Amino acid sequence: MTTTVKCGLLIEITDAAGFSLYATFLAFELGGEETSYQISIGDYDGTAGEDPSPQLTGLRFSTEDNDRSSSGTLMSTIGGGWWVDTTAYTNLNGVYQPSGVSPSEGQGLYWSYTPSGHKTSYTISKMTIKQLSTYPTNADLAPASARAPDSDATTKASSTAVVYPADVVMQSRSSGSLDFSVRWQDYVDGFSDETELWIGLEYIHKMTTTVKCGLLIEITDAAGFSLYATFLAFELGGEETSYQISIGDYDGTAGEDPSPQLTGLRFSTEDNDRSSSGTLMSTIGGGWWVDTTAYTNLNGVYQPSGVSPSEGQGLYWSYTPSGHKTSYTISKMTIKQLSTYPTNADLAPASARAPDSDATTKASSTAVVYPADVVMQSRSSGSLDFSRTWQEYVDGFSDETELWIGLDYIYKMTTTVKCGLLIEITDAAGFSLYATFLAFELAGEDTYYQINIGDYDGTAGEDPSPNLTGLPFSTEDKDLSSTGTLMSTLRGGWWVDTTAYTNLNGVYQPSGVSPSEGQGLYWSYTASGHKTSYMISKMTIKQLSTYPTHADLAPASATTASNAAVEYPADVVMQSRSSGSLDFSRTWQEYVDGFSDETELWIGLDYIYKMTTTVKCGLLIEITDAAGFSLYAAFLAFELAGEDTYYRINIGDYDGTAGEDPSPNLTGLPFSTEDKDLSSTGTLMSTLRGGWWVDTTAYTNLNGVYQPSGVSPSEGQGLYWSYTASGHKTSYTISKMTIKQLSTYPTHADLAPASASKPAGDSDDAALAPAGDSDDAALAPAGDSDAAAPDLAPASPIR
Repeated sequence: MTTTVKCGLLIEITDAAGFSLYATFLAFELGGEETSYQISIGDYDGTAGEDPSPQLTGLRFSTEDNDRSSSGTLMSTIGGGWWVDTTAYTNLNGVYQPSGVSPSEGQGLYWSYTPSGHKTSYTISKMTIKQLSTYPTNADLAPASARAPDSDATTKASSTAVVYPADVVMQSRSSGSLDFSVRWQDYVDGFSDETELWIGLEYIHKMTTTVKCGLLIEITDAAGFSLYATFLAFELGGEETSYQISIGDYDGTAGEDPSPQLTGLRFSTEDNDRSSSGTLMSTIGGGWWVDTTAYTNLNGVYQPSGVSPSEGQGLYWSYTPSGHKTSYTISKMTIKQLSTYPTNADLAPASARAPDSDATTKASSTAVVYPADVVMQSRSSGSLDFSRTWQEYVDGFSDETELWIGLDYIYKMTTTVKCGLLIEITDAAGFSLYATFLAFELAGEDTYYQINIGDYDGTAGEDPSPNLTGLPFSTEDKDLSSTGTLMSTLRGGWWVDTTAYTNLNGVYQPSGVSPSEGQGLYWSYTASGHKTSYMISKMTIKQLSTYPTHADLAPASATTASNAAVEYPADVVMQSRSSGSLDFSRTWQEYVDGFSDETELWIGLDYIYKMTTTVKCGLLIEITDAAGFSLYAAFLAFELAGEDTYYRINIGDYDGTAGEDPSPNLTGLPFSTEDKDLSSTGTLMSTLRGGWWVDTTAYTNLNGVYQPSGVSPSEGQGLYWSYTASGHKTSYTISKMTIKQLSTYPTHADLAPASASKPAGDSDDAALAPAGDSDDAALAPAGDSDAAAPDLAPASPIR
């Protein structure tokens, strides 16, 4: 069925307490028996915790009498039949446990992706294959209980006698006047004084199960720095479930998403402690949803100092860089009734909302008119000493070529007009990267110019904002790092805590090498960032339009030139291997120029560089193993820098069936061959052979020595792709890499191979369920002349 029609999958599970979860997948297909019914699954949504598809995709089905696990004995332990390798993260076909408790990891009806999943054996499970429409969404697959009510229904039960307010404050704390260390029954019923409040678990349960609700949480620390979290999904189970929480669809400024750790937990108090130890609440106090530990607890003992005595104590929210040591002094939790088509912006506090369309500033009456673009920092020569005092960083300093505009100016501008930030950095080899942030604001000096930054895009590696947001600025004479001495090592001034993941104001290093972690012009989020001191950096504050995009902030160099003289084909095969007829153990110059025979090909690094820097390109990689099982990887970002950077690779925005995203380990790496080995050891390519982008090891290498057996002799050898469950031991027997010119608004579907997208059926298409008519096509038609493999080389390749 799944190889004949386009299918998704709905999984519904319920535990012994009656708490239900679901998972939807817009991609679901099994290979044939010759692949041991290998599973391909992805595009997940639902309430069943983290996405299981990275661990499932590519696994073969095992039973006790045909155990394909890596040990060959796993199924005799967990029972039943499922897709497994070294362990079982899920197994809904295990031995039924009426108690609802999993005897051991993987046993029972097992789904480990929720906080309590590792110890739960679900008592009800149902897996439904869903035929997909032309433009499916996860909502099409979701169970009826998860769907929004009809537009003419304002409640889940329209006949209910209770009419709930649009907004209900369920918790409020601001002074410590009210003791939150109270009994279970008090938390069920609610309690309050003149200024502080807990509305009661029973009220929250009834409201959130009667009308569709979201949740807004607002917290403020002792320095006056405020954060918020919005959730488009919020519901409590009844008292028989210990008011189990279901929460999700997060947005806001309060750090990482807490919902994976919260969803499925039961409420605990000191006299009714449902934590795994049974004693946690006596340590952290109050009442909250906990298990083995508390990542959040806004009902703990109030701390006027704003400091958390220990993990989980105080008004605690651990998801920001300084959250583990902060006890917030103000918190407010508001239940929000949701519209038919809600967005996180509907829930956000007024302070977080964009200005009206006729207002160009947050305070339209302000006398200051700020430029559209303001360079806040610029470094290119080391002519200016950035080891300055706190007051100099507040006021600003500059010479003819280098600049720091001043913390006070940045604070005033970013709190007056809506701003983003563009950061551009270039290393000693001339290789440039950039980072754009659609959210950028500094708080005032009373908070030590605490930074709020987020909504990242660009080529500068991973998103740094989770490690930056909420940090105060530090200098050598006002060091607010956790040790109080970090800046004497790093020098300059930057936003730091226990360590520095970035610091573009350090001591200039003409060599382009960072003497030590955090030193120099430092940006650790690329593959070689931890050892690079960038030679050029520029930070530009950008005023944002009403509906900004990252493209509005990106540097001109990131926009493809439209008047390029060379016209490149829409699709160019840059590499193809299928037989081992061509030796890929070649010299550097051969990899630069390209080489081929009748069936195999490498088009050349110089061609790839010229094409990808002239037109906007993506990359499609297709690989097939010796058993005929195919995978693909599509990247909406692909570019090689020039030979002066050793054809350094920039690759990202991944989708596909080829396991985890390889781009974090590839981006920023130079190309290496046996005669020009740029790996960290300088000898790696003599082991791997061929040519590829490597550093300390090779997670991928599709140009290694061809292995007809389909087995990799050792890590990185053969046609190697380690990101699937069996990738570390497989040498793929077919690989093809195709450069794809991108449209103005590209999607991964534009790059995916034809085998990954099933055609939308028209009126003549065969359907599986209905009786066929005379126009129905056969399910497996014989191949026609149009199905022949295309030529490998592009028409008139350009050198």
